[in-house]
Amino acid sequence: MEKPLLLQSCKLPTGDGVYCGVTLEPWCLIKRGDQNVALEDLPEDGSPDGQYQLRMRWYRSTIPRGGAVCTVHPDREATLQCMVCLRYKVPQHLSYHCAVECLKSHWHQHKEYHKQHCNQSIGENGYDNLNKAGSVSAVDSWVEVGKGRTYTPTQDDVGYTLKYEICVVDRLHQYTDLGRAQTMYTQRGRPT
Repeated sequence: MEKPLLLQSCKLPTGDGVYCGVTLEPWCLIKRGDQNVALEDLPEDGSPDGQYQLRMRWYRSTIPRGGAVCTVHPDREATLQCMVCLRYKVPQHLSYHCAVECLKSHWHQHKEYHKQHCNQSIGENGYDNLNKAGSVSAVDSWVEVGKGRTYTPTQDDVGYTLKYEICVVDRLHQYTDLGRAQTMYTQRGRPT
């Protein structure tokens, strides 16, 4: 029988920050007894190989960090949020702009978000389906965006914090506790 694996530590080297299109790859120290085990030598969760596997997940926060960024110019901080977008439940990150002039000059593109989402928020009787669950919450939640050792941030990640979770899973004894998952957070994503 194999000795169990222990996840000793994990680091997410982000250097100067997290940039759209630049792959993130964590460094993890995993031990089996007194021996170090390379992350690359272990199968990922769901693989038919090996008793011990790694479950790795990447998540994106649903709330922008450090202020929202402009939809059109993601390198700029947002100073304006479209209230019509909130009414029609357009994804929040699409409702921000850096200035009134920015919204005006890109209105022809922006109003398409309203058209795409307006029918989703109007009920059968003509009243809004808006409820407390649809309102902006101060409680942070996370959306899974990837599985595996590495993740390459996309344009959707700009302005949001990413979270990486890793844990050791015993495929043969699924309910055996092999230690807590390690969780790391990044700075908010930036455009390249």
